[in-house]
Amino acid sequence: MGKRGRHIIRPKRKRRIITSVIVAVVLPVLLVGGIALKLAGNVKTIDVDTTAASEPDGPLNILIIGSDSRSAGEGKYGEDDGSGRSDSMVLAHLSEDDSRVDAVQIPRDLTTEVPACEDDGFAGGLSMINATFEYGPGCAVKAVQEVTGVPVHHFVVLDFDGFAGMVDAIGGIEMCLEEPVRDELSMVDLDAGRHELDGEQALALARTRHAFGDGSDIARLEHQQLVMSSIAQKATSQGVLTRPDRLVRLLDAVTKSLTVDDELGSVGDMTGLARRLARVPLSGITFQVMPWQPASFDENRVEMTDEARTLFAALRDDVPPGQEPAAEETTEPADPAAPEQPEQPGSSTGPSAGATTADTSICG
Repeated sequence: MGKRGRHIIRPKRKRRIITSVIVAVVLPVLLVGGIALKLAGNVKTIDVDTTAASEPDGPLNILIIGSDSRSAGEGKYGEDDGSGRSDSMVLAHLSEDDSRVDAVQIPRDLTTEVPACEDDGFAGGLSMINATFEYGPGCAVKAVQEVTGVPVHHFVVLDFDGFAGMVDAIGGIEMCLEEPVRDELSMVDLDAGRHELDGEQALALARTRHAFGDGSDIARLEHQQLVMSSIAQKATSQGVLTRPDRLVRLLDAVTKSLTVDDELGSVGDMTGLARRLARVPLSGITFQVMPWQPASFDENRVEMTDEARTLFAALRDDVPPGQEPAAEETTEPADPAAPEQPEQPGSSTGPSAGATTADTSICG
């Protein structure tokens, strides 16, 4: 049976949101005029040939990757061993009507058959999904498209420094913990209760695995999601929106640590995406981990469930997750004698079961 988390900040939870998804919340604020030129100049671009073509103003799917490279941070985030796997992946879907962003976390422990990236030296085969990023974001995009069946139009990569700088730029975030969180490896030591966290503290809380559950990637999903919700709320609060100095620092910090596909890297494309994202309310941004189950071949790895395939099909078809596609109209007249059918649970336009929204209360 697939496993899904419940939205409470405590150990042994099974949902998270990638650090970079906040880009989709805060970028719209300043991507206009002269500041857009400065911010776009910060962003690094990569030319890849694996992204799908998109229609103007059509639905968009963006793969957001949190890089676990230690090359940044001058050793603060661990020894740099030269690897560059993804610390987290989110497939974010922007609906055609700009009313929703459905962000689905793909667990890094997902192990499945992935396609080869011959130009990048990757032979393909059975692999953890996050290993594909070692061969470049284009290879990761190709793998996610193949595994999920969802076309990926753009990618965004954010590193550790960008995450910490983003939190510092908005003046820190508030978190409430039901239990102490301690992990020497991630350098996090927090008592239960309410905390105001700076960038490095928030990053440590988002990264730690050993302080939660069995120390696996799955065990840390829930608290990472709440960290991101807290950032989203603070970044879009009046305390930031009415402070141009904080806004500039925020976007400057984020964009200096961004790498995107070349089609998204221009001022026009980034501004166009920002304008669309600005129309999405916090309540329209949902976070959900991919439904999973222990892999049949290795209990320390996970695999997709049928529920996950249904979820990805909803993204592909631009249908709110958990909602059935609208039935086609029929010319047959309704039977006046037929009893009225009650509304079925789960048939609303709200987020699917197990999902939470960016406006979720952090401290109650």
